[in-house]
Amino acid sequence: MIRYLCLIVFLGSGVFAKENKVDVAVVSKKTIEIKDQESQVEFIAIGKPSLLKINGKGGKMTGKVEIDNSIVSGNFVVPLGGLTTGIDLRDEHMRNKYLQTDKFPNAELQISELKLEKSPMTSNFITKGLPFKGKLKIHDTESDVEGNFDIESMEHAIVIKAKTKTSIAAHKIDIPSYVGIKVADEVEINVDLKIVK
Repeated sequence: MIRYLCLIVFLGSGVFAKENKVDVAVVSKKTIEIKDQESQVEFIAIGKPSLLKINGKGGKMTGKVEIDNSIVSGNFVVPLGGLTTGIDLRDEHMRNKYLQTDKFPNAELQISELKLEKSPMTSNFITKGLPFKGKLKIHDTESDVEGNFDIESMEHAIVIKAKTKTSIAAHKIDIPSYVGIKVADEVEINVDLKIVK
């Protein structure tokens, strides 16, 4: 009788442990909404030859981040009409002639299964230069992109700095020119993002 009781307790504890593991995994899953006031997006385009540097600022990002333990994925949207370069006429050409924001108002970035050393939901987590791959859609044309993340997780927020590059021609956009100088095909994109836990 005692032997049977011990067996029941042993099996019961095993089931309980398994149930606890499942519960922990469920708790570690989280979907976070990205609000535009928590982000800053900019691009840097260089003239060819490099006599001109165009810095587009003011982009805001929205979207969702999925965190499942140490695996992170996300979908992000940036309205291109909010970008400004500091010169009104150049901004008008950028929006109307090249990006055609009336037809293609947004840039969309998709990142899937970015693997971290541990969950970014934990505090005091810092990683720098973490590589990522994703899909970037601009001008209704999608291209593969690569870049890197710096991530710092604090008690109430996760701060992310991301860098990537893309080709203007890959998105079927005419190469812009300004005061007779053409812009190089490769454009750098920088993102600063604060995610509230």
